Amino acid sequence: MSVSEKVSKYIESNNLSFLQISKDTGIDERKLRGEIKPLEAGEFLELCFYLNVKPEEFME
Repeated sequence: MSVSEKVSKYIESNNLSFLQISKDTGIDERKLRGEIKPLEAGEFLELCFYLNVKPEEFME
């Protein structure tokens, strides 16, 4: 499973709103859902900060 898929699954499993995260971070909602190209490194780090999750947690 890719890092983008893991982030999407985390958002879903924690009942967070893809739309709200998209509005707050400026990252395309379709990208958060994994429907289009994967997250870029900067987007990934911004999401980790937003979600208050260490990046390493998505690497396991």
